Amino acid sequence: MNKIQRKLNQYYEDVGIAPITDIPVTPGNLDTIFAAFRCPKNNKESCRDACQETSQGNVHFLARTEGVTVSQYYKKRKYRGHRIPRIVVVSLSAPKPDFSSTESTERKPLNPHWRGTTTTVRSLLRPFIELAPAKDFGDKSTRIIEQLFVHVRTAKCCSSAGGTNQEPYRMYQNCGPYLGKELHILKPDVIVTQGNNAHDQAEQHVFEITQRTAVQPVQGIPNSIARIVNLKGDGRRIYWLRSYFPIGRFYSSHAGPPIHSECNLVGAHREYLVRYGEDIQRFMNEEDRWTNC
Repeated sequence: MNKIQRKLNQYYEDVGIAPITDIPVTPGNLDTIFAAFRCPKNNKESCRDACQETSQGNVHFLARTEGVTVSQYYKKRKYRGHRIPRIVVVSLSAPKPDFSSTESTERKPLNPHWRGTTTTVRSLLRPFIELAPAKDFGDKSTRIIEQLFVHVRTAKCCSSAGGTNQEPYRMYQNCGPYLGKELHILKPDVIVTQGNNAHDQAEQHVFEITQRTAVQPVQGIPNSIARIVNLKGDGRRIYWLRSYFPIGRFYSSHAGPPIHSECNLVGAHREYLVRYGEDIQRFMNEEDRWTNC
C-alpha cells in the first residue's frame, strides 16, 4: 500500500466514512450498514428527510462498500516508462447495491457511466501513452486504464429515493466538505468533475476560484470547459475539466466524435478529449509537474 493510499484510508477512518466491508450486503441489512457509517448524525437525518420528500415508502441507505483505490502508477505519475498526469474523476453518487449472486468470478459488463468514464480517461491520456484499442469495456486495456486514475464520489452513500442514480441535492451538500481533504491528499494534476452537483461542490470545497467565468480555450474548441484553478489549502495549480455526465448526446457533443482510426469504435478515443489531453500535456510541462511526491 502506497503512502497516498494510507493517508486517504486514515482520513476516511478519522471522519467516519470508511467503506463498510464487514457486514453482508443484503436487502435486509441496508439500514444496519448505513448505521455503521459514522458521518454526523444530523447529516444522516437531513439526508433521510430529503429522500423521504422525494420518494414513496421506506427509504434505505447504503454506505459505500468499496474503497477509493490509489495505484502505484498514479502515485509515481508513470506507467511502463511513460509519464502520465495524476487524474482524479469526481462523479456524483455511490452505485446502487447489487444483490445478485457473488459466486461467479466472471467480470461483469461495465455500466454506461463507467464505460464513458474510462473512455474519457483513455482519451485524455492518449498524448501521454497509447494503449491498444479496447475490444470491449472489460478487456485488459480497460483494466489498465482503471489503474491510471482515481475515482471519488461527491455523495458518499446512496439511497432508494425515487429509484434514481442521483440523490437529493442536500446529500451532495452534506458530503461535499469531504472533497477538499480528499483532493488535498490525492494531490492531482487534473480534476474531471462529472455533472452539476460535482461541479458545484468542487467550486465550494476544492478550488479557489477568483474568476468564475474565466475559462481556458483549447485549440478552438467552442465553449471550452477547461480552466486552471488553485487548490484550496496549498495553492497548487490544477487543470480542471468540467465534464457532462458521460452518457447521452450532451456528453457526445462535448467530448467529440470517436476517432475513426481506431480499429474498434467500442474502445475509441473522443476527438475533443484528446485535444484537452494535449493541452494537459502542455500544462504539465510548463508547470514542471513530473516530480514525484
